Amino acid sequence: MRAFDKLWESQRLEKSKKLDNHQTKSKILGKLSQVPEQPLNFLPRPHELNKIKSLLLENENQRVAVTGISHRVGLQGMGGIGKSVLAAILAHDEDIRSVFPDGILWITLGQQPALTLRQLDLAKMLGDSSQIFQDVQQGKVYLGELFANKACLLIIDDVWKTKDAQAFNILGQRCKMLITTRDSRVLEGVGAVNHPVDLLTVPESLALLALWAKQHPETLPPEAHQIVEECGRLPLALAMIGAMLKGKPDPWKNVLYKLRNADLEKIEAEFPENYQYPNLLKAIQVSVKALEPDLQKRYLDFAVFPEDTLISEAVLQTFWQSEGLNEHDIQDHINLLVERSLIRRDEKNCLTLHDLQYDYVLKQAGDLSILHNRLLAAYSQYCSHGWHTGINDGYFFQNLAYHLRESGRKDELYRLLTQSPDWMEAKYIACIGDAAYVADLQLAINNFTDPLTADELLILVQLHTARQIVNQRVSLYNNDDLATLVWLDREEEALNHARLRLEIEERFYGLITIYKSLYEKKTPKPEILDEIWEIIKSMDGLIKLEAFCDLANLICKIGTDSKTYNAILSQTFELFENKNYLLNSCQDDWAKMKFLQILSKLALLLFILGKDELAYITFVEVHEAIKLCKKNFQLPKLWITLVINLAEANFFHQAYSISQIIEGNYFKINVLSHLAKTLFNKGMQAEAKLYLAEVQEIATLLNDSVGAEQALIEIVSATAYAGDIKQAQEFLLMIGDNGWYTHALMQLSIALARCGNFLKAEEFIQKIEDRGIKNSEDREIIETLAKIDLLSNAEEIANKIKYIPEKIIALTSLIKSLHKKGQKDESENLFSTVKIHLELMPENIGEENLLAVCTALAKIKQFAHGLARIKVDDIDIFIETLTDWDTAFEEVESGLSIVIFREVIRIASWVSPHWQEIYQIFPNVKRD
Repeated sequence: MRAFDKLWESQRLEKSKKLDNHQTKSKILGKLSQVPEQPLNFLPRPHELNKIKSLLLENENQRVAVTGISHRVGLQGMGGIGKSVLAAILAHDEDIRSVFPDGILWITLGQQPALTLRQLDLAKMLGDSSQIFQDVQQGKVYLGELFANKACLLIIDDVWKTKDAQAFNILGQRCKMLITTRDSRVLEGVGAVNHPVDLLTVPESLALLALWAKQHPETLPPEAHQIVEECGRLPLALAMIGAMLKGKPDPWKNVLYKLRNADLEKIEAEFPENYQYPNLLKAIQVSVKALEPDLQKRYLDFAVFPEDTLISEAVLQTFWQSEGLNEHDIQDHINLLVERSLIRRDEKNCLTLHDLQYDYVLKQAGDLSILHNRLLAAYSQYCSHGWHTGINDGYFFQNLAYHLRESGRKDELYRLLTQSPDWMEAKYIACIGDAAYVADLQLAINNFTDPLTADELLILVQLHTARQIVNQRVSLYNNDDLATLVWLDREEEALNHARLRLEIEERFYGLITIYKSLYEKKTPKPEILDEIWEIIKSMDGLIKLEAFCDLANLICKIGTDSKTYNAILSQTFELFENKNYLLNSCQDDWAKMKFLQILSKLALLLFILGKDELAYITFVEVHEAIKLCKKNFQLPKLWITLVINLAEANFFHQAYSISQIIEGNYFKINVLSHLAKTLFNKGMQAEAKLYLAEVQEIATLLNDSVGAEQALIEIVSATAYAGDIKQAQEFLLMIGDNGWYTHALMQLSIALARCGNFLKAEEFIQKIEDRGIKNSEDREIIETLAKIDLLSNAEEIANKIKYIPEKIIALTSLIKSLHKKGQKDESENLFSTVKIHLELMPENIGEENLLAVCTALAKIKQFAHGLARIKVDDIDIFIETLTDWDTAFEEVESGLSIVIFREVIRIASWVSPHWQEIYQIFPNVKRD
């Protein structure tokens, strides 16, 4: 736990001694973040408030996590019943604020929330403005760390779907969550206590109506009781009707008549999804119709804004002044709408509508594209040199893309995002980071689905290239650059770049680098270690184990009071106890060698922890196991890791002895070079120079050779293609019983299939399956079988592949063959299977496998699916990947590939001088 947290906790415990029924003379009150102001004319509902309050305060004095659902409380009820108002009142309550001294945080979701942006809002509320989340899962991991040591109340308003609420399942032990929703299933899905919000009683309804009408309840006319029933005893309906009647004693009968004679059939037709709220919709209709015609029009203008968006009064000044209203008239309009309870205004003069009011204006505003174009016309007056020169009023840069799309000006949106970097740079400044620009790109990308026309494909590739530019900006910073930024006191910038990395492993090592630099500066931040620990938890397999050892080594070397330390210690010894079981569980040579590399790091960790004997035993076990490993390209790295860790643990003699028994001068050079570097790092220059001299001597003896197994594979394949199957099999038997043998067996099977000897090919395929080893050449067999109408055999082979990326690639090969044969229905059915596997595909499959899957999707013209899954940090790799798609582009339209590549290179030139030079000489080919 951080020193600040310790100090804070000691103060909180001291305060708790003085608490009496949550009352104290001096309270530390949690800051309110984005919490709405307490509404005008609020009617106290003590019975409701006290029940909810007791749930939120339950176990608040306990310092340990409370098992069960009491950490999540839900307010469930129909629209307009007052759920959000109750939540806001509780948020302002001093007893609540004193229990959650780290803050009361409020976010509103609605029906179609941008979840990662709302996650970013929470990060900013807690003081971290440098974030961008690639996806919801990354946001959850990071926010989980931010909330871990906090005592916060998180209020999530207007939740429609369980999965949306689960994106904020990030509570620390001292946090609680309050959710408002119409759907009880949402609360069940997140394990929240459901507190149903009841309708107002008749006396409460009359009191609220009187409050808004500015009358004493006893002076209300007889029609008041009937108006209450027509409003369904809903607070929002009563507020609007009461505000309309304020200071007007005569029209009560008139209002009652209008409510009773509202056209319910028309309301049902216009609001079919919300017809369960006819009382509220009647009240909205009557209230709006009571406005002057011009003000009615202005109220319907609110349909132009995205749902659940805060609208500053400055935005309305820009909008309406362009149409002839002066500043004072606009302010009068706003004030009257607030007084009539048709909009709400917070302490920052930002305006919002209830979601049913928003639904009403949306349905009544007519052609929405005209409305959006009116707003764009108003803002265009301030953008004389292009949209990127617009006014930064807290709304324009955040929402221009939305308005361009909704106005029907999609082509203009695409040009804005892809024709120059001006909008990207302006938005980076206005919105403090790249997250909002990425959101614009995603908004545009979502417009495209397969199959695509040539025009659509060109635009989609442009958009994804622009998205890649953001990754490129991040990838320009390697770990050394991150360390430099820290030393230049620009740690937030360094953290932003590290967290933007697409690959979880790269993100991990970037954060490790930053923490090391901060520690060396004597400004360590233990919370970064906790964040790294959360990243490790989301990893899988051997990558996770290796990352764990690297983090553990760091923590144990430097010492820290991070909460991660104890977890690291316990899992270190657990890993040691289970090391033999895990080693025996490795199913192939690669996994075994990777795990031995991890064990070498574990041995060093044990040494750092003072367990010298356990460390030595582990080193010896690793050494003996490596000697039994078959030679392959991974062996040098394995020896190097062992030598370095032995040297780090001061076992220099053992490290040097290993270098002497390694076969192969190339391996020996690598091991001795790394040993020398380690000695240099430990200040042992004399010893290091001796090793370097030996390296130089061995280097004179080094010569290259071609592996015999690889040569035999080529002979097997060529002999089989020549038709001499017997001779090919004899050469096959000369290859040892290892992975090369399987590779040769596959080549022989492909050759047989292509020669038409399908029975023999299937015989060898069965041998491969019996060995339990499959690889990427399966798809060549599948393609061959499909060409000669053995489709069922091809599909059977594809479905037996266990590794999901390879299975997807194999199935797409079959789909392409089916499509060429005109079997469109069969290919579409098979692609449905592919889509299921795409959803199941793990994240950490490696860049090469991922790009192979993307290319396979492109080859069957599933370009949108393929582009969406390309995740690389380097623009060069992105472009190189697209070069493998050129045939697929040409199948869409002749000459399209050259046009696409020119556009890709143009956008790449925004961040790369290299591509800028190439773009200048690239032929300017125009499509017909």
